Amino acid sequence: MRWPFSYISNLTFEIRNLRNRIGHHHRLDAHSAVFGFQLILQLARAIDEDLEAWIVEGSRVDELIKGIPTITEV
Repeated sequence: MRWPFSYISNLTFEIRNLRNRIGHHHRLDAHSAVFGFQLILQLARAIDEDLEAWIVEGSRVDELIKGIPTITEV
């Protein structure tokens, strides 16, 4: 399937914003981390469905997110 340019552009914009927050040492809560990972998976799926599966298979994100406080815990 060919994804519309606007879809890919929006995903990359949101991923770049998340990267900038991380790069500037802004605090991420669990929701932001999960949302960011979902964006990355959506972009990977748009590139290749096998790429998404490969990322999920080798990922420790779920394990790491469990250690991130939620907004109410911060």
